[in-house]
Amino acid sequence: MKRIKFTPLNEKTKLLELAPIPSKRVISDWYRKTPKYTSKNKNSNKELDFAKDDLVATYKTCSPFTDAMTSGYTLMLSSTIYVIQEILEGIKYPRLKWNVDTNLVDQIDPLVMKHFYTPYGYSSLGFRWINNWKIQTPKNYSLLATHPVNRTDLPFHTITGIVDTDKHPNPIIFPFFIREGFEGKIEAGTPIVQVLPIKRENWHSKIDNSYCNENTKELVKQDFIGTYKKRFWTRKKYY
Repeated sequence: MKRIKFTPLNEKTKLLELAPIPSKRVISDWYRKTPKYTSKNKNSNKELDFAKDDLVATYKTCSPFTDAMTSGYTLMLSSTIYVIQEILEGIKYPRLKWNVDTNLVDQIDPLVMKHFYTPYGYSSLGFRWINNWKIQTPKNYSLLATHPVNRTDLPFHTITGIVDTDKHPNPIIFPFFIREGFEGKIEAGTPIVQVLPIKRENWHSKIDNSYCNENTKELVKQDFIGTYKKRFWTRKKYY
């Protein structure tokens, strides 16, 4: 089994900042509370019946959706951040505050992001999550760092990047944007970055002009629901 190593920058980091953990341990409440099946008939109190047309499988039965959220490791905010909006030259900009004597965030020079298309619905003023954990992957493995997958409920958006963490010697800093007009708290423990080890390999693409096997469509229908998980899915393990 491959090993990823998280090393604190110093004693203060070890004592006061949350260590990265497997992503499966920070699944959101809204995901946990979502039922796997629901009914088209909102007024029905009857037990759901697979044999009837009113049964609907929710996104929680979609293994690719769940795999994406639970794979890899997640970095979390160590202390609560307060976001207020300030007006400069008639334009609102977010200002971030916190109480602890630790740099949680810094601001990106606007010139750095001048030609970058800000994510729709977010302030153009860029920030960076200050991470004090060095991440080390095995030889020939890089790290895909991205916004926590499928967490569109969060009031910020972390930018995606790939770092060769088998060779990079320092903690990684992660750029992000605040949702436009957002004011309030980003609580300690909020997931801010999801990281997934990926193997560096050379690839060659090919267009296959043959057609898919029509019999596979009938194979998928045999199970009625959940065929992918039953027949094709492989469990991913991150500890």
